[in-house]
Amino acid sequence: MHQKAITQPLIWLLFAALLAPAGLFATKRVAYIYGDVAANGTIPSGAAAPYDQMLLDDTGSTGLSIFESTIQGEGYTITQHYDQSLSLDAAFLYQFDVIIFGLHQRVWNTTEQQALDQWIRDGGGILMYSDSAAGGLFSIVGIGNSTGQTAVNSILSNYGMEVAVDQGGGTRGYQASSDTTNPIVFGSLIFEGEGVSPVAVDPNGIAEAIMPLDPANRVSGGNLSIGTSGISISNPIWAVIGHASVGEGNVIAIFDRQPLWNNGPGSDILEEDNQEILRRMVRYLARDYGNSPEWVNLQILSGDPSDFQVSYRQWTGGSGTNGFNYTARNTLFAVEQQDGLGSSDWRIESGLVEDISSTPFGDSESEIVTLRLLPDLAATRWFARVLYEPADGGSLPAVTAGGDQWITTTGSAYLDSTIMNATSQTWTKESGPGTVNFADDSATQTTATFSTAGTYVVTITANGASATAEDTLTVTVVDTADVEIAINSGGSVFSSQTGFSYVADVHFDGGGVDSFPGNAVEGTADDALYNFARSQNSSFAGYSIPVTNGNYLVVLQLAETFFTEDNKRVFDISIEGQLVLDDIDLHQAAPGKWVAIEQAFSTTVSDSVLDIDVSASINNPLINAIIVIDQP
Repeated sequence: MHQKAITQPLIWLLFAALLAPAGLFATKRVAYIYGDVAANGTIPSGAAAPYDQMLLDDTGSTGLSIFESTIQGEGYTITQHYDQSLSLDAAFLYQFDVIIFGLHQRVWNTTEQQALDQWIRDGGGILMYSDSAAGGLFSIVGIGNSTGQTAVNSILSNYGMEVAVDQGGGTRGYQASSDTTNPIVFGSLIFEGEGVSPVAVDPNGIAEAIMPLDPANRVSGGNLSIGTSGISISNPIWAVIGHASVGEGNVIAIFDRQPLWNNGPGSDILEEDNQEILRRMVRYLARDYGNSPEWVNLQILSGDPSDFQVSYRQWTGGSGTNGFNYTARNTLFAVEQQDGLGSSDWRIESGLVEDISSTPFGDSESEIVTLRLLPDLAATRWFARVLYEPADGGSLPAVTAGGDQWITTTGSAYLDSTIMNATSQTWTKESGPGTVNFADDSATQTTATFSTAGTYVVTITANGASATAEDTLTVTVVDTADVEIAINSGGSVFSSQTGFSYVADVHFDGGGVDSFPGNAVEGTADDALYNFARSQNSSFAGYSIPVTNGNYLVVLQLAETFFTEDNKRVFDISIEGQLVLDDIDLHQAAPGKWVAIEQAFSTTVSDSVLDIDVSASINNPLINAIIVIDQP
């Protein structure tokens, strides 16, 4: 599922403008530091091919060519540097405004860290992230590989933050809290990653969680049971994005490497709002809070650094004063201003803006408005942002499409969305190889059939009085001939609406049957499939399924059948010896009792037996159904 930000056509994003001398326009310089590791964890890779180096000039799926062009599009220069062939000394550091520590493995010595700290305090900015791939391919070295964690935390821990090892378990998207004033995440943008490495923020340190990794902030993907291996901070605040102000400079840590990828598996730079957030991060680290035409047009006039103009776009035909209380199409446009980002005291005052001009844009349904900002004379810095919200104080629409699904060409997908504050909604096909037929494209709950096998993305759009919201989900349609086996764990032969023909429970290793017939299950039309399960902690070890050697997609179908609160059933699932679900809590992940969850994992079998192992730390492990699909 991919949640999209609430959108209103032709309406602009946040900006922050810094009142500063003419040096504001100097070209900013960015360094990208990368490492070299083989798939088996050898550092450097030597004769073996380097694994996922994420180079700036790599146009492949896990390369960073789009990220490079994004930074260059801001007017910055960006160069890459190999971690084993440089020293973090003054001669290197003071060439740059921003340093991005990529997928590196080097632990910098004390002298280098001291030089880096002084450079930051003098105004430098660093961005850091971690992933198990810093030590090799996860299926060989394991997702708990601490190589990248050690390299990153040798620096990051000095500023009240640490990153965890890769947690596995799929793609997740998060938003900042709605009341945030931070310019990096303001505007309800969604940041998405896969197998995330959470940022631990010391509650007693200098850092802050500007996007909390909290269920209340999660907008897509399953919940996360955080593993704390290698974390030394006591009782941390967990973050998607952590930030520390250090002297005149800044340190930012993010929860994953995948938001920077071109279009790699899991998440990438074009997914959701990843690119916009990353661009804001680099601008913030460079202390370049304006002068970006994608945000606003910021100008210094007449050689006077206190004379700022700002331009933004708004609807035409409204009423009120531009920049203060202008209202059009039931939407308020205003310019908020303040003298420090640490404060929540954003002000909208007619005396802080001077209306200069309005110019029709495009088809004249919108216009470019130019204002002069009039900051307090005593302020040494001045920030501003364009605010837009429903003028009547009403709530913006919200929508959740539901979880991703796997069906066969003979079955149908059950689309179960949740809509709030909308007057209507519409399902549409966004992408896929064939046609999609919705039983009722204007219903919140409906079914859909697909003309051919392949991967489809379907979108539901919720329409409100003055805004729209969208969410998407992925439906993977497989040919029935590619289904190796489907097992109704704890149950009998079953034919599903999705087209899978399940055999009665077979190939299990111990355990017993949980039976709760007659219960309705949210998120599926196949209630009976989830009313039965293979469980019992004392003897249930998993499944040993005979298959032909090859590559498979394993779909696990799960639902909490008994407990009504979190932390009552917690267990692990491994496939072919690889941990795929670590400390999953079904009630927390769904969330709730009798809510269907599907999780899919790719694996390779070389011994003619597909092994699925379970082990519980709290109460009994549980599996409702298993689908095994051949992959090329």
